[in-house]
Amino acid sequence: MKTLKREVAFFLIVCMVALAGTNCWAQEKQPNAKKAEAKKEQVKASKQEKKNKEAEVKQKAQAGEQKAKEEGKNAGNAYGKEKGDLQGKEFGQQQSEKAKLDKEKSKAELKKADEKVKAGEKKAGKAPKADKN
Repeated sequence: MKTLKREVAFFLIVCMVALAGTNCWAQEKQPNAKKAEAKKEQVKASKQEKKNKEAEVKQKAQAGEQKAKEEGKNAGNAYGKEKGDLQGKEFGQQQSEKAKLDKEKSKAELKKADEKVKAGEKKAGKAPKADKN
C-alpha cells in the first residue's frame, strides 16, 4: 500500500511538472509572435515614412529647379557656371584676377571705414563734456 501511494504521488508530481513546463513554453510563443508582428509593422511604417519624406524632398527639388528654369536662373552658386568661351587655364586666371581685385576693393573700403571712425573719435574728443548734475 505504501508503495502504491508513493507511485501515485510520484506519477502525479511528474505529470504536474510536465504539464506546467509545456504550458510555459506555449505562453512564451504568443508574446514573441505579437512583438515580432508589431516590430514588422513599425519597420513597414518607418520605411513608408522614409519613402514619403524622400518623395517630398524630390518634389521640392523638382519644383525649385522648375522655378529656376522659369526665371532663367539656376539655384546654385557653382564655380565656373558662367565662364563663357574661356576654358581651363584661361578661366582660372580670370577668376584669380577677379579675386585679387575684390580683395583690393575690400581693403580700400576698410581703410575708408577706419578713417571715418578715427574722425568720429577726434570729434568726440573735442566735444564739451556734459556735467553730471
